[in-house]
Amino acid sequence: MTALEVDGSPVFPPGGVRVRAIPCEEYCIADGTLSDAGFVHRVLKIGAGRSERRQAGDLHRLFDIMKAHFAHTYANRGLALSLD
Repeated sequence: MTALEVDGSPVFPPGGVRVRAIPCEEYCIADGTLSDAGFVHRVLKIGAGRSERRQAGDLHRLFDIMKAHFAHTYANRGLALSLD
């Protein structure tokens, strides 16, 4: 699944999807270490009036996909995942 499809069916038109990656140069991990730990925070925004809102809005499902994508990294180093 991508941001453009759910169960193989298109949800958003390609021109309707925006992706931003914002690196954090200054951060602190709660245990005070800066070793190999990392984090990914994803924010999902769907504009009011978009007919696709209901189809794409299952955050639990999207978080499961996010966890599956990062499973190898999560298993091999410190990695926190969050989704709003």
